[in-house]
Amino acid sequence: MSTFHLALVQLEVNEVKRKNVERAVSYISSAKEHNADIIALPECFNSPYGIRNNLFFFQ
Repeated sequence: MSTFHLALVQLEVNEVKRKNVERAVSYISSAKEHNADIIALPECFNSPYGIRNNLFFFQ
């Protein structure tokens, strides 16, 4: 049986998309340093969740 390491990322997002992406990249790098094979980010890691934000962030 083979095994793998799974990293689940939970992070606070705000309305500054660049900072959200930078924060996510930082967590991805950290997970790789801990030998993660799979890294799962939140569904809306780059923007605040909600319909009112879709037009601005989903470009």
